[in-house]
Amino acid sequence: MIGKANALTVGKGIPEFTYTGTYGIIDDGNDNWRIKFTSTGTLNFTKLNGAKYIDVFLVGRGGNGASDDGGGGGGGYTRTEKNIRM
Repeated sequence: MIGKANALTVGKGIPEFTYTGTYGIIDDGNDNWRIKFTSTGTLNFTKLNGAKYIDVFLVGRGGNGASDDGGGGGGGYTRTEKNIRM
């Protein structure tokens, strides 16, 4: 996955992965957790701990607006993909 992803959700323990950007892991309890990517990077899973499906929510940042009464920035973009088979 290339680009900026907001969160990726998989149950049953955090899988082993590498990411070239910065990220944080959020534990919601009961084997529910998310990886929050905070910069652009490339994600590779090395071990999924038995997970067969993942849910992914991606967020693209909008563009900046111009200064001195210029035009507004471009809108952001989101996409949700559920039950992606691994």
